Parts: sequence; structure tokens; C-alpha cells
Amino acid sequence: MVVDLPLTLLRRALLLIAALAAVLALGTAAPAGADPGDGGWDPTLPQRPSSGAPGDPVAIANASFQASAIALQTTKSLGQQFLSSIGLGGSAPTAAVGGRVRGPEAIEYVIRRAGSQMGVPYSWGGGALNGPSEGVDYDTGKIGFDCSGLTRYAFAGVGVPIPKYSGDQYDSGRPIAPSQAKRGDLIFYGPGGSQHVAIFLGGGRMLEASGSAGKVTVSPVRTAGMSPHLVRFTES
Repeated sequence: MVVDLPLTLLRRALLLIAALAAVLALGTAAPAGADPGDGGWDPTLPQRPSSGAPGDPVAIANASFQASAIALQTTKSLGQQFLSSIGLGGSAPTAAVGGRVRGPEAIEYVIRRAGSQMGVPYSWGGGALNGPSEGVDYDTGKIGFDCSGLTRYAFAGVGVPIPKYSGDQYDSGRPIAPSQAKRGDLIFYGPGGSQHVAIFLGGGRMLEASGSAGKVTVSPVRTAGMSPHLVRFTES
């Protein structure tokens, strides 16, 4: 039997179908490619690149972390201290392989080292291997950490040198699918990890130097604007 529907009812049915299709598409859309202006961006994330990006004041002042002999020696010394603290002696960090260090002790040490800075102010460009430092540009004179400064500080404690710019950190470690994330992995945001980086704690939480919070803090993991993969420097 054929039933003729009034035109208004037919239009309503078509509009309902279109609305449902839009909701389903939104629910399945991957947040990884979100950009600051595309509507999928978490407004708590910065809209400017992480410090150390090519051409910014940090990059001009300190062109390459890897090229700094003092920075590398400082990182090595911190790694020796870490190995001594877990009973592996004070020699060079032989536990490190390919720029990574193995063992749950290293992972927890990285997290504790970053966590020891809870409440320290956010300062763009701030963060040295031994603690908070003066920021640059609009944060000149302000002592603290920015996102990548905090992660670099944390991993220096186990003798693992990582670059200052979050985009370079994103390219330096072992890529990890979000479904395989472990405690101590780094979460990135923005194209190529260029906007932000945080340390994954597990349980839906991450440790970060947050510009919106204005300090080093623990936050719920955000998915909006997340880069496609995490990065692992500490192997369990």
C-alpha cells in the first residue's frame, strides 16, 4: 500500500535524516588533524607554535639543543646521577639505547622530575635542563617552564637529550598509536606536534606546563587538536 505523506512531513523527515548524518560524522571524525581555526581546536591549547620553532626567538637565541656541548654534558651528568640513584653506578648511562633509556624506574623518575615542578609558572620559552628559567618574547623576565621546556627538563633527568621545540620532539622519539599509550609517553597537539606537548600519566590524565592554567599542572587528556601519534623515549 502506498501512503502519500504531506510535503511538510517529508521535508521534516529529510531534515532529520540530514541532522543524524551530521552527528554521526562528527562522532567519527578524527581530532588529530584539527587546526586552531577549524572549529575542532581545544581553546585551552595555544594557537602559536611551541617555542624553539624555526625562526622564533628561542630558535634564534639557541639554534640547536643538540649542538650545545654544555647542554649535552649537563644531560649526561644528570643521567649519571639517575643511574647512581637506582644502583647502577655513576658511569655514563649505559641503559640508554638509541637515545632512550629502559626500565620502569626511568619512566617514574621522568614523571616525578616533571611533577616536582607542579605550580611553577608557565613562561613561553622557559625551562632549562636544571629547572625553571626566564622566558622570551612576551614572557621575558618571567621564570618558569613552557610545555616543551618541561618535557626536556624531565627527560634530561635520565640522561635522554630531546630537542627544545615540541615539533622536533615529535619527530625524535618512537611513534606510538594512541591505543598503545603507556605512562610516560608524550602527547602532542597541532600539526606535526607543533603547538603543545604533555606527559601521559595514564587514567585519562596528563602532566603539562599549561598556558591556559598559567602553571605546571595535571589535566584531563584532551583529544581536540591531538596529533596522530604519541612519542616514547622511555622503554619499559
